[in-house]
Order: sequence, then structure tokens, then C-alpha cells
Amino acid sequence: MTPLQLLLRKPRSPARPWRRTAADHRAATARTPHGPEPGRLTEAPWDPELTRARTEHGTDVVEELVADVLLADLAEAIG
Repeated sequence: MTPLQLLLRKPRSPARPWRRTAADHRAATARTPHGPEPGRLTEAPWDPELTRARTEHGTDVVEELVADVLLADLAEAIG
């Protein structure tokens, strides 16, 4: 079982998907269109459009490609 599947099995978890929506995916692929091919695609319960976005672009977004955006989010969160 993947970590995501474990997370989704525990509805009381305070964890939320971070920068994993279809809009986030499209923005990331517009900035960096060369990522790895997506692996096995399943519907994301928090955003059914995400699977379609991953299929459209034929690329996946890995953290290394959007590290600057993730770090900016963290910097903003801690003030």
C-alpha cells in the first residue's frame, strides 16, 4: 500500500494535499514541461481533474521541479 493510500484510509488525519491540484499541476508543467512520465494513474479524491491534467501533459511533477514554489509557501507560512 502506498503512503497516499494509507493517508486516505485515515480520514481523521490533519494532512491535506499540498500543491497537488489540477491547477497546480498545470502551472508547474507550464514552468517546467520536462518531468518524468506519470506512473499508474488513479483518481485523486481531493481533485478528480488532477488525473486528467497528468494525462494531458504526459508528465508528472516531482518536488525537485517545484522546490522554489514549495519553499516560498513555507516561508510565507512561518512569516
